[in-house]
Amino acid sequence: MVLIKPGLCSSILVFTAIFVMSAFANAAEIESMTDEQLLEEVRKENKFNVAGFHMPDDFGVAIADGELWQHLLTDSVSSVADAENEIKSFVSAQKTDEHTFDFIGENAYYYEFRLKYTREREADNSISMRVVVYKESAMFCAFNDKTGYKSEIRALDAGSVLSLTDLDTFFNTINWDSARVVHREFKEADTEYVYTYYRVSITDGDWDLNARAVLEKIKYGIDRTTGVKTYYDDNKVLITVEIPGTAKKGIVG
Repeated sequence: MVLIKPGLCSSILVFTAIFVMSAFANAAEIESMTDEQLLEEVRKENKFNVAGFHMPDDFGVAIADGELWQHLLTDSVSSVADAENEIKSFVSAQKTDEHTFDFIGENAYYYEFRLKYTREREADNSISMRVVVYKESAMFCAFNDKTGYKSEIRALDAGSVLSLTDLDTFFNTINWDSARVVHREFKEADTEYVYTYYRVSITDGDWDLNARAVLEKIKYGIDRTTGVKTYYDDNKVLITVEIPGTAKKGIVG
């Protein structure tokens, strides 16, 4: 069964990521960013300003121009055949007219497919998409009436946790046009792994109001026994700055 919830269990994205080294050496430098530095950061095009950040594997098959990405967390995938069934369920939910999909490859964490489909109701009705289906041995997503959707990491060695949390950050950032990850840190504590990343983005203005550049901190722990994610209380917007000249102008009658 495919369990889809935007921002938690799935997202659609255009693959435009570029790697560069971060201009900031550590969290302290990020948190002391000036207004001028923030305005400079949001104007950059690269999405992931972090050395060593884990990206989806292309398995030697080139990413097509404009190709979308989708990731699916499920509760029951342990083979290519299982993953294909999840793709079929996903396609059915999209109400496609025609579709084909091909298996591209797998690693320790997921299976990857290229899906092509058409929908007559869309102007650009031919869609090509890479679909990542996580293996239940790596990541798990379940739903119940009391807790709603809940994701857990099951591959709990430090390297796997870092890879999977980076991938989660990737999928939850790249489809947001203005968002960029400018720094991330990963630490091992006694009972949990602590993952922190800093993201800049642009919040659109309204009539006669400038857009704003935003720097935010996202921090959570992953229990080393259960794999459950718990957000820290110090997640917050650190800086917000107006971007001059970006206000929408009303019509003067």
